[in-house]
Amino acid sequence: MSFIFLSNSEDDNQPLLKIALQLKRPYGSRGNPIQVGDDEARELPPKKQRLSLVNLPQLPVELKSQVFSEISDRKTLLNLSLASKVFRDVFERGELIFFRSAYTEEVRKGEYSPGTAIVTITKLIKRHQEAALIVFEVTWKGIISAGQLEDAVS
Repeated sequence: MSFIFLSNSEDDNQPLLKIALQLKRPYGSRGNPIQVGDDEARELPPKKQRLSLVNLPQLPVELKSQVFSEISDRKTLLNLSLASKVFRDVFERGELIFFRSAYTEEVRKGEYSPGTAIVTITKLIKRHQEAALIVFEVTWKGIISAGQLEDAVS
């Protein structure tokens, strides 16, 4: 790593500033580079990392699936699936396994109650039998994994 030391007198700094201005790489840490110019050096604000949706198709399916499996909130999953066709395709191939696991986790934590599941199943049963079956299945899995089976049959 190279360093530029600036002295206190302006006359000594001029040649160093010209050399520093010609260098392409900014000095400082990667997170906080230092810009040198016009007789002063100042720290630049850190750059924000960006995830480009252009790069998503290049990710392997296993990695996309891993991203989904780490999300236990079904609203976030839904928003993510709507944000990109690439992630929507992962949902279609995954046969809604990610939503199933998110619902199960919500029931286990008590965030989605069996009573709410009954209301949801009742609304879905006529129009979307498969979705109603999924809600029924994951609700039972959540109840069993939370150890609340005796509460469910009352």
